[in-house]
Amino acid sequence: MEGTSPDVLHRGVLQTRIPTDSDNKAGQLFTVSELADYVLNQTSGDSIHSADVAIQSPSRPPILSPPIPSGQRSTLTSPRQPSSTPTLSDSHQTQSLFRSSSNASDFSAGLDGASLAVAVGLPVRYGPTILECVEVYFGSLYHVVNVVHEPSFRRLLARPSQLSLVQRCFVLAFCAASILREACKHGEAISDDVKEKGIRFLEQCFTLRASIDFIEEQTPLVVTMSYFLHLSSACLEKVKSSGHFLREAISFGMGLSLHEREQPNNLYDADLICARRTLALLSVTERAMAVLIDVPAILLRTPPSLPSVFFDAEDANTLDAFECLYSLFSLLNPTILGYWSSGRLENEAHRDTLRDMIEGVQHQLASRSLIDRPLPDIPRADILVTQQWLRLILWQISNRLSLLSTLSPDPAFTYNYPIQIAKDLCLVLESLTEDAIAHHHFSIYCKIFEIAYSLMDILNLAGRQKDGPGVHELRVLFGILANTPVTSMWYSKILMERTIAQEPV
Repeated sequence: MEGTSPDVLHRGVLQTRIPTDSDNKAGQLFTVSELADYVLNQTSGDSIHSADVAIQSPSRPPILSPPIPSGQRSTLTSPRQPSSTPTLSDSHQTQSLFRSSSNASDFSAGLDGASLAVAVGLPVRYGPTILECVEVYFGSLYHVVNVVHEPSFRRLLARPSQLSLVQRCFVLAFCAASILREACKHGEAISDDVKEKGIRFLEQCFTLRASIDFIEEQTPLVVTMSYFLHLSSACLEKVKSSGHFLREAISFGMGLSLHEREQPNNLYDADLICARRTLALLSVTERAMAVLIDVPAILLRTPPSLPSVFFDAEDANTLDAFECLYSLFSLLNPTILGYWSSGRLENEAHRDTLRDMIEGVQHQLASRSLIDRPLPDIPRADILVTQQWLRLILWQISNRLSLLSTLSPDPAFTYNYPIQIAKDLCLVLESLTEDAIAHHHFSIYCKIFEIAYSLMDILNLAGRQKDGPGVHELRVLFGILANTPVTSMWYSKILMERTIAQEPV
């Protein structure tokens, strides 16, 4: 099989030279600078639609299997047994618990914001903000961060004077994450007022934490609290702090043996269920960071199992989405991620093993029916875009292993595979609303950007025609990135710098 020498990869962005096929020399060729000018001139409108990409309305059919009518969903009475080989098509079998005739509004009654503010050591004026954070989290953020049991939490808040020191720290971390994550989810700059409140919550949390020995007195609540501190730091773009709290939360979770399979005596403990969900979410975050910035993954060889129950008050589809995302990242096994981080092959047999693994995972990721469940729009956006991004990462690994060829019968091992990935990504984006995409802020735009960036490399270095395969998709992706609030100038700057560096020799 033909191959090339391993190329230079920087933060997961491909830099490569592709052999030019003689068939592509006919017609009008373009340089990257010409392409960038052509594309950016087409994306100067005021909205995302200026790039000829139709952002789908909620009523438009999604690229998923048809939803199962609610009347046909079976009522299960036993928890799902975790599979040794996770797949996205496994049927979701969970058990509902904590049934209650009360609804969210019942729990809101009697909450005293002023008393809560005083209880956590803040001025009374922070009372309304605390109550607003509670509503924001359960009304908006819970779709993607479902790690707090709402009835239990609201009952806890209804007794401010009885909050323990750990619970007060948890409330502060919860509020900081809620207000900051909500503020940045649409890609807009966090206002000074919101940032000030978020930082104040964090500072008070750190002050109270200083008097607690978390190492010796670990509890499930502490795991989720550390995750909220990680999330808050990420929103404030404090990379080192975010990484620190990520590792702290993982360490606390493993200290409580939350990565081990659920035991019958704790299967129905709400705090433990939420902590296990948190650890599973941390596992996903850690694997993503291992791909993006080569951070060692602590949970890689001992991944936590997903909780097998859902709360009666929550939409079961939300947990379905969580399971899909978790299973998606589980496809990146220790062998694949280990090579991605080290770039070293032990022997030729190791190379063959990696190729077989990559081939199997690529075929799963390329399947349009990979996600066979009706999912809420917001988590569906994250899952579908991540699916395409992981295809690109595996293609880059194949390139480093010299597995790519112009003659390969498997498209996943050809040089032009990013064109197909970009086409599928555009179909995915057409099935999503603007709000569903923007909700994920930098994380989703970063993945779109990496696919567009690699596509631009391929089109330029293969000598494509202006109306050839992949050009329309590049216009669509450039258009989305160029109209992204706040980040548009950042993405445009990188793309233009890339055009200068890639002038043909």
